[in-house]
Amino acid sequence: AYGQVGARRVLALSGMHLGILYSLLYFCLVRWVRHSRWRWYFLPLILFSLWGYALVAGMPVSLVRAALMLSVITITTLMQYRTDPLHPLALSAIIILFVEPLQLFSISFQLSYAAVLFLLLMWGPVNDLFPRQNWASRLFTVSCIATLGTMPLTLYYFHQLPLLGPLLSLILIPLTTVIIWLTLATILLPVSAFGWVLNYIVILQEKILNYAGSIPYTTLTDIYPDEISIMLLYAAMLVAIVRLRTRN
Repeated sequence: AYGQVGARRVLALSGMHLGILYSLLYFCLVRWVRHSRWRWYFLPLILFSLWGYALVAGMPVSLVRAALMLSVITITTLMQYRTDPLHPLALSAIIILFVEPLQLFSISFQLSYAAVLFLLLMWGPVNDLFPRQNWASRLFTVSCIATLGTMPLTLYYFHQLPLLGPLLSLILIPLTTVIIWLTLATILLPVSAFGWVLNYIVILQEKILNYAGSIPYTTLTDIYPDEISIMLLYAAMLVAIVRLRTRN
């Protein structure tokens, strides 16, 4: 059901989950100590949380990528040094491919980096075009960009194109955020009410997915593009992004 409606990243151990965890760490910790002289004492705790989660989850490439990027971003934030987000992305790819070069040909590596690369390249120009966005429109825009960046690879590997993915993200990502935060709360404070709420939210999420998957004509199937078509499609998309960034 998750794959049919284009919501694999909600179920998979992806960088989105680590990003949700980091947002909690940032809100509770990083934002308060980043200008303090005690900030370096909290750095090991932040890095331990990021890499501890990735280690417990089995170190999939999407989580390793996210952990490397967030580690670099945390260090530069505490150093009060601004860096281009493309630099942590490139550094994480270099480290992963140095350790395991064959990851270049894995589907998870390609999808993960394609989504984040397009987000970093397109978010600035799109945000300049539509500066006054609320949280829902921002979330929808991010989902559309990620879907666009991974669309050629999705067509090539899975031969289908879900059309409801960005719209469902408006529901599924907030629900997933609540699930992760509430799970952490349950670990720290094991109250039966938390388990009941978690169970209800997961059931609700699955019902939404099953209903969305039952809607006809929401997924284009039996699409078999060749390698040349995928390369040309990515080339055209990158040229459009360059023109958009140059114009801005």
